[in-house]
Amino acid sequence: MKVITRDEIEECEEKIALYDSDELMAEVRNFSSKQRDLFAYLLYAMKEMSDEAFQLGLYLAFLIWKLYPENLSPVDMDIILKMLDGNIEWVKRYSELKEDEEDEIRNYIGSISQPILLKYILDSLFIEFDEGRITIHEYSFLFVTLKTVMDILDMQSTSKV
Repeated sequence: MKVITRDEIEECEEKIALYDSDELMAEVRNFSSKQRDLFAYLLYAMKEMSDEAFQLGLYLAFLIWKLYPENLSPVDMDIILKMLDGNIEWVKRYSELKEDEEDEIRNYIGSISQPILLKYILDSLFIEFDEGRITIHEYSFLFVTLKTVMDILDMQSTSKV
């Protein structure tokens, strides 16, 4: 799939903001019915979080889903867990790099399929953390969870898993 632009993200945010509560609930139900395992993964990953973190995670996951074609086939939990494991390893490897390892840092950043969307996710999480609405623990878990959602949907849209 092509790289999602900031304009596309903002347009999606604007569309979501125009939903009334019934439309929003219908769209979230549509998300949960079309991607049952992915939605179940989200609920499980966020079950211990504060209401603020849970709502933020659900909103961002929903926005990510809306940025991709709705006709993607459902992904099963095995694929989600493999992607999650890969993302956890990615974070571990990236966090171990030192500032003087510029080439490796460029390679890690260059391997991100949706850099603008990932930056949007990070910025959104950071704002909520910086304003004290989510903890560093929630920030970290939401980052890995939402990167997994993004990577799964991106993989599906590219290869039609």
